[in-house]
Formats: sequence, C-alpha cells, structure tokens
Amino acid sequence: MELHVERADIANYVRNGNDLVISLHSGEVITLKNFYVADAQGVSQLVLSESDGALWWIEDPTGAATYESIASTDVLLAASGSETGGAAVWPWVLGGLAAAGGVAIAASSGGGGGGDDDNNSNPGNPGNPGNPNNPDTTPPDAPTGLQISGDGKTVTGRAEPGSTITLKDSEGNLIGTGKTNSDGTFTIELGTPLTNGQQIVATATDPSGNVSQEAHATAPDTTAPDAPEIVLVNDNVGSDAGPVGNGKPTNDATPTLSGIGEAGATITVYDNGKAIGTTKVDAEGKWSFTPATALAEGSHTLRPRRQMQPEIPALPQQTSRSS
Repeated sequence: MELHVERADIANYVRNGNDLVISLHSGEVITLKNFYVADAQGVSQLVLSESDGALWWIEDPTGAATYESIASTDVLLAASGSETGGAAVWPWVLGGLAAAGGVAIAASSGGGGGGDDDNNSNPGNPGNPGNPNNPDTTPPDAPTGLQISGDGKTVTGRAEPGSTITLKDSEGNLIGTGKTNSDGTFTIELGTPLTNGQQIVATATDPSGNVSQEAHATAPDTTAPDAPEIVLVNDNVGSDAGPVGNGKPTNDATPTLSGIGEAGATITVYDNGKAIGTTKVDAEGKWSFTPATALAEGSHTLRPRRQMQPEIPALPQQTSRSS
C-alpha cells in the first residue's frame, strides 16, 4: 500500500484488530482496512511516497517503525511473488537497494542470494514477532491510573511496557494513541481537549497484537453553565392578573417569577442586591419562584444567580410594587 504522506507528518501507528491506524500530527487519522490480513501474495506492506518523490518502506509499523529507502515499489511486488515467501527476503532486498541500488539482482535471487548475504536474508517476518510456533496470545492487563489533565489536553496512566495505548471516545472514535515507556507509564497528547465531562475508553495492545480489556476515565467539566434568566414575572392578584412587563407596575406583593437555567442547579433570587430566597431548576431546565415575604412598595430589581456561580451579568427583571 502506497500513501502520499511525509514521514515527519506521522505521529504514530497502531494496530486495531486487522486494521492499521495511522495518526498524523494534524489530527487526521488514516485507517488501512485489513492491513494485517494475509492473502495468497503475503502480508501487506506500507510505503510512504513523499513530496520530493522519495519512497520509504516501513518495516513493522507498530514496532520500531524502521524506514528503508527504496527506488520503486516493484521490489516489494517481486519479493511477494518469490517462491521462498517474500516477507522474509524484503529486508535484505531493500538493504541491498539502499546500499547499491541492485533491485533486479536482489529481487531475482530468490532465497536472498548466496555467500555472505545469507545472514541478512532471514531476519524474521516483521509482521509476526516472537516465536511463530508458540505465539503470544495472552492479552495485557487493562491500563490503570488513567488521568485526564485539568485542561483536558493530556491523558496519563500505566500499562504493560512496550504496549500501544489506544484512546477512543464514548462513540468509538479514535482520539489518541501512544506507546508506554519502559516503566509502563504513558502520556498522550489529545488533538482536541476534553473539557466537558466526556467519557474516554483506553485499551493496551502488546507487540503480538493482543488487546486488553477496556479502562475508562472521565474528563473534567470546565465549561461554565449559562447564567439563569427570568423569563416571566406573573401578577396573581385582581383584574390586572397576568404577565408583568419589564419595568411595569404590579399590585401583587408576591409575584411569581419563572425562568430557565442549568438542570439541577440551585437558583438564588436577589431583590435590589439582597437574597430573598432560593429555588431549584428542574430536569427540563425550568424554574419558578414566589417570594415568601411580600415586596414593599417601590422599585425592585430582581436578579437570579446560580449558587457557587461567579459574577455573571445575568439579565435582571425590573418591576415596581404599587398598591
């Protein structure tokens, strides 16, 4: 598979089942479906085609991700069709190409040539690390100690050393990847900060492709709620009963205030800067309040404020009390 991507633009590679997921520093994610599914021609190989025309073959993208310079993808195609099983001879073929440009000779040498070249022609299948007769099928433990920074930009934790960490949102979208250090710790920078209480899911994938159980974490909620508002002041007395316009008089000493706010929040109502009572916002974001003590005659500026809320200039409702 040939991608027109610069090496410097790639943040990391992650194996997700049979797919190869490539994350770019720009935040873009490229998924190569069924990359790890072998067919009659062998396993898939990845080549980057850079803007200057250079071609780079990636040996084991999710491992050491070693780049080898090649002159053409023909060498990979020739190797995959050899009777010896192309995957084992590719590293030698490309090594010879990088040193001397001997594409045709190296590719046609079948088992990797003779003499001194034999030592370089069988480095093992880069797509199957470890002992193929006794494969590692034990998944690593789930990541632990997941923490999302206060600014929502970084995720830290611990997992099996050398494993690859995959982060997804609650809908299964990939939001970050990274590798654990030798002591098992990891730090992953997120392309988009999480600051609204979002849930994330983390898994660890070992070099053999085994995936751990999921671990979960919750992002901090640093998004300030909207300030509560008074939508309606209602006069409940006499023939003038009904809505009272902003700045209009009312003969009701205990008019009913109705408004909107953050569901579950507690609202304190102020009259000319003095708290006169509280109420709770319901699940639909609505609230109402009737003063327990009659308002005195005169001008009143009524303002709601969410408890523990900083000074947010909510719109007041002005009315005047008259008999």
